[in-house]
Amino acid sequence: MTAQSKMTLSRFNVVFNLPTRYITVNKKISGGQPLLRGTRVPVDLIFDFIVKGWSIGELPAHFPGIDTSLVEKLVRYRSIESSRDELKEKRK
Repeated sequence: MTAQSKMTLSRFNVVFNLPTRYITVNKKISGGQPLLRGTRVPVDLIFDFIVKGWSIGELPAHFPGIDTSLVEKLVRYRSIESSRDELKEKRK
């Protein structure tokens, strides 16, 4: 991973607070946008489909080879972080 990729990934983690074990960033692949690790599927696309009501089980039909257990971990992690953010806001 190049220094630029590490910096981009670092910025992404600060913004979305997602662990690097679930995502990867490479400027040479998909313009450096964060992807689900081991795929070329953008993380924001996964979240878009889930927000639209798709189940995680539906994703492999549209993204062959996608690791649903990785998606589950990513969604669970983001959900926990969102809950923490909401609690912090309520305490202010």
